Amino acid sequence: MGPTGPQGYLGPDGAAGPTGPQGIAGPVGATGPTGPQGAAGATGPTGPQGAVGATGPTGPQGAAGATGPTGPQGAAGATGPTGPQGAAGTTGPTGPQGTAGVIGPTGPQGIAGPAGATGPTGPTGPAGATGPAGATGPAGATGPTGPTGPAGNEGATGTAATLSVGTVTTGDPGTDAKVTNSGTSQNAILDFTIPQGPTGSTPPLSLLSAYSSPTQSGASGDPLEFDRNALSYGTDISHTAGSSDFTINQPGVYSVQFHGVLSPADSDSFPANIVTSLESDGSIVPGASVPYNFQSAGDSTPQSFSVPLVVSKAPTTLQVVPTGSGYQASAIALDITRLGDIPT
Repeated sequence: MGPTGPQGYLGPDGAAGPTGPQGIAGPVGATGPTGPQGAAGATGPTGPQGAVGATGPTGPQGAAGATGPTGPQGAAGATGPTGPQGAAGTTGPTGPQGTAGVIGPTGPQGIAGPAGATGPTGPTGPAGATGPAGATGPAGATGPTGPTGPAGNEGATGTAATLSVGTVTTGDPGTDAKVTNSGTSQNAILDFTIPQGPTGSTPPLSLLSAYSSPTQSGASGDPLEFDRNALSYGTDISHTAGSSDFTINQPGVYSVQFHGVLSPADSDSFPANIVTSLESDGSIVPGASVPYNFQSAGDSTPQSFSVPLVVSKAPTTLQVVPTGSGYQASAIALDITRLGDIPT
């Protein structure tokens, strides 16, 4: 900046005159020399550590070092327990019997000595009269036992007899069983012929299945009605659609299965107990009764039983009968199957 202009003169009243105009700025002077370096400032705080750089590539594998000397041999381990003895091998076959030695020839018979001269036979004297039998004398003392004779030579060992089963043949039905020996008396081979038994006949399938879907109502003691038959084979069991009666026409052993859903009647008072039973000619079959105690009008229960039944006379009538109070029944079904004749 240029120098300030001269101050104006004082007026007559002593007031300062106006400031003269500012002079024109002079040229910028040359830059002065650089002053000496100031003292070093205090060290600033350490900045945060930078992120870890990526791992560099693995360097090449170094050369294998020299093999070290072999270490001393370790002490021998304790001897393990002896393993179980193996099973004995099968006995080899018996070798053939050796041939009997040849019996030597019989030596020559010695020369007979000369026979002595036979003297003359004297005349036979007359037979004397038989004297009376003398009294039996006392038994003499037992003489001493004679010495044991020498043992005879041991005989040759005989061949053991064998017995084995040969053929087993199925004979015709009704023929006799037999056993024959196709070997020898020493080595027997027994062949068996066993007659085949007669083929039994398969009993015909006999069953009847009936059901009823719509709900039906009844009083205590009214048998359930089954409005249609589902499946029926044979004539041992009969049922008319819409009836409560199932008729057994052939004595035998039967299997009876029932299931359905029972509810109390609208007029019942609670609690109401109902027992659903299978009856045979009006009598309850043991083991075929299912009780239930209803607590309210909206209560219901599935009922079912499965029981074997012996029918000894025909015809016999079967019914399913709820007792105890009124009822409503739905989705009921009854299956009866003949299992066979009554065992004797």
